Amino acid sequence: LIVICGQMDSAPCRSAEVLKKNSSYKDIQILWSCDDSDLNEYNESYLDDMFTCELDVLKTLNKLFTLESEKIQAIIFDSTASYEMGQILIKIFSLIKNKFKMLTENTTVISVSSDEGKIWQRNFVNKFLQNVLKKEPAFKGEVSFKGLNSNIYLNVASKDKNFIKSLKVVASKVEKETEITSEIINLYGGQVLDRGAFEFSRWFKHTDYDHESSLKQWNSQAQLEHQTIFQLEKSASGFKLSAIEITNALKNILKLADSTDSPCGKVAVKEFISIGDGIVLTALWSGGRVIVIWDGRNHVDVNVCTKAGNDLADIFKEHFVKQIPSLKVVLHDWQPRGYGQVVNFSKDYLDPSFPIWS
Repeated sequence: LIVICGQMDSAPCRSAEVLKKNSSYKDIQILWSCDDSDLNEYNESYLDDMFTCELDVLKTLNKLFTLESEKIQAIIFDSTASYEMGQILIKIFSLIKNKFKMLTENTTVISVSSDEGKIWQRNFVNKFLQNVLKKEPAFKGEVSFKGLNSNIYLNVASKDKNFIKSLKVVASKVEKETEITSEIINLYGGQVLDRGAFEFSRWFKHTDYDHESSLKQWNSQAQLEHQTIFQLEKSASGFKLSAIEITNALKNILKLADSTDSPCGKVAVKEFISIGDGIVLTALWSGGRVIVIWDGRNHVDVNVCTKAGNDLADIFKEHFVKQIPSLKVVLHDWQPRGYGQVVNFSKDYLDPSFPIWS
């Protein structure tokens, strides 16, 4: 096991100290980071200094692992380790010669970083999965431990077949001992192995499946309404939205959208101002309705429902931006509403031909 620490004598390497006291590993080696003062990317000699550091690290690793039986089972990054050390180690271990000489078949990489920085350590673990572990079984997981003042992120990459189970055990154990909430937020796998000329024992055709229930649901659909939801957010900094501005915009748009099919030009707009910091506006007319929600800051939601086949939402979307130029559309979603487990628009399921899959 090797622990990647900061510069020697610059700061204590707490990961190594804790492991030496509590770990079952008998052989724990420390790999100190190169002098940061020599690795300034703005120096003209930066590339030469990085190459010198790489040679020093490689020389140290070769001294540690002179026998074939001596290989790295785990690599742990202390919070003091430098970014340059991560770059150098990825380069070293990505070479096939060094990989087979120094790493076991199941070398595990672990890093612990705070939400205040050290994001590169997460990236190092990702790179280790992609460039070193590569093919399945290979896994990378990220666990978030949420404290009162900050979050701690544990990143692990390994070829352990029981990786997910082991990760859950670790997260659960930390929760019990520290009472800190944990959450597994990311899981990745390695490249799928090419299994050569695999032959299927049987080919299944579309007609081999029973489509009766699906076809029954398809024919039971009845769309009654067309619902559209779009979200707008401020695109100009320093510009302040107001309840009056949003209310007037809605009233003007209702007049513009007025038609025989959607008589919304003279409907009353109801205002609800006692909900949160913003405002809720509603307008109902024969065959349609609209609900506008402003959060009191930068976000506006518009929910428009009309009769099936009468899509009024594009008018609302276009003119909301014209009425309030500081807003921009960040999401636009639409769906049918009705009965019979409706999931399709009427223009799709009223086609006289049967669906292609039936």
